[in-house]
Amino acid sequence: MNILIFTDTYYPESNGIAVSSKTLVDVLKEHGHQVLVVTSAYDNKIPTNENYIHYISFPSKRRRNLNTTINIYKNKIFKYVKAFKPDIVHNQTNDQIGQLGKYTAKRLGLPFVFTYHKHFEEYAPYVESGFLNRIARANERRYLQRMMNVSTEFIAPSLKIKNYLRKKGVDKYINVITTGVDVKTFEVDDSSKKDRKYIYKKYGIEENEKILVYIGALSEEKNIDLLLKSLKVYLDGEDALPTKLLIIGDGDQLESLKLLAASLNIENNVLFIGKVNHDKIKSYLDIADVFVTASTSETQKMSAMEAMSCHCLVLLKEDETLVGLIERDKNGFTFNDDVQFASELKRIFSLPKDEIEKIKKNAYKTIASNFSLESYYNKIVEVYDRAKRRKW
Repeated sequence: MNILIFTDTYYPESNGIAVSSKTLVDVLKEHGHQVLVVTSAYDNKIPTNENYIHYISFPSKRRRNLNTTINIYKNKIFKYVKAFKPDIVHNQTNDQIGQLGKYTAKRLGLPFVFTYHKHFEEYAPYVESGFLNRIARANERRYLQRMMNVSTEFIAPSLKIKNYLRKKGVDKYINVITTGVDVKTFEVDDSSKKDRKYIYKKYGIEENEKILVYIGALSEEKNIDLLLKSLKVYLDGEDALPTKLLIIGDGDQLESLKLLAASLNIENNVLFIGKVNHDKIKSYLDIADVFVTASTSETQKMSAMEAMSCHCLVLLKEDETLVGLIERDKNGFTFNDDVQFASELKRIFSLPKDEIEKIKKNAYKTIASNFSLESYYNKIVEVYDRAKRRKW
């Protein structure tokens, strides 16, 4: 098949949608399909692109305009799209590029598959408040309704999002397909071992220190402030071990999080690493004792799944996205508040080595067995085939 994918963000960005989109492209190409990606760049900073990626450049992330996007680019992309002769359009985004995907599928009369990656209801309270928040939510519901009406097949990346969509009135069939993980890419190799020495030296980490790792955007909905407050509770508790939290990522909450760490007197225990290329993530997970997150805004737990693939323990805030992924105390750990985080962390650090290794193996087996790339590919192609039959 010739598959046309629209996504607002793509590799080397390391957010969830970018990683999911890159995974989708790679697994399709590996199985012999032809793929063309339409995605975005900013300030005319076009990345070094492979021949299957067409970048649309915006003035900046903060100055994008939906109508401008469609009016300027809807005709330009067809010189790329027509030559490609797509069989199907797969939308990976709710945003501006997604509007182009919907327009393209309609104009060419193609099957239109839509994956609802961005859970707007989790983000809305941080974007607008009060009356504006209600308007934003209403606009999102109308947008969702339009996308539902034009899509040939609808995909939710988790049961949580399927349930959310049902509550919002989506009554058509919803495929639940979580993005697969290529466990082979998280195998520790010689480069990872070299990176380990480099990371320890660069950030002044002592061999006796326990390491926690968070990976993701530094934005309000990620609830990183709870991680910092939870770490403080742990460090103030009895028999606390020397511990550092490595925060990997960037975002508009960086400075406020630094101020919070300082106000809690844990600035020496928190390292803000910044952005890290996705192919280097395994090096940080390799040195981690525990991967941690307090976020409940994701539509699927990609970073946690990658950590589990890397034989890393995970401590995650309770959320519906954990259904089918985490079995508490068997392949991972969960918490609800700062006190429970501290008690769970203390318990994890007290576990005997053989118990830790057993949990790590169970976590790896969960990903390798239930969220493999092959299983993911088979589910996606089944949706594509059904979409083509329905559009025939």
